[in-house]
Amino acid sequence: MLETVGGKLEITDNGMSGEATLSLPNVTSIGGSVTVSNNNLLTSLSGLAQLTTVGSTFHVFENAALTSFASLNALRSVVDLSIYSNAELVDAGFSGGNLSISDDLFLRSNPQLVSGLESVTSVAGDLDILNDGAGAVGGIQLGFGQLGRIGGYLRLRSSSITAWTGMDVLKSIGGDL
Repeated sequence: MLETVGGKLEITDNGMSGEATLSLPNVTSIGGSVTVSNNNLLTSLSGLAQLTTVGSTFHVFENAALTSFASLNALRSVVDLSIYSNAELVDAGFSGGNLSISDDLFLRSNPQLVSGLESVTSVAGDLDILNDGAGAVGGIQLGFGQLGRIGGYLRLRSSSITAWTGMDVLKSIGGDL
């Protein structure tokens, strides 16, 4: 049974019919990058539930039916995390432990996103939120309850954030606010 991928994992441009699922239930580590993009019928990333480490970038974009990353609670370390243009994404799903991002976190154009960042403990680079929120619940409610440090800038642009909870543990922002 597959537990480690030394290189990259790409799940892209799948125009399958019917609901699509991803099943790599024993993979704990990916040494390279992970790209999940343009999968119109993929509804979750539950097939990566044991993933703890991504050695490079983790990009999730333009997945029309993706609603949640709730199964990624085991993820503890990623270099760069970008989540953008996922029209139905409600829950980023990073709420099960301590997630350290050793470069940037970008959230862009996820109009239904309302939660799921509670386990992010540090972002060594920039935290950039653009055009997120404003879904059916009236706006994004980001719970960065464990975020203690942002090494670069914190930028909120055209965002509909109605509540930013847990920021009392944030000790420093290395760049602009």
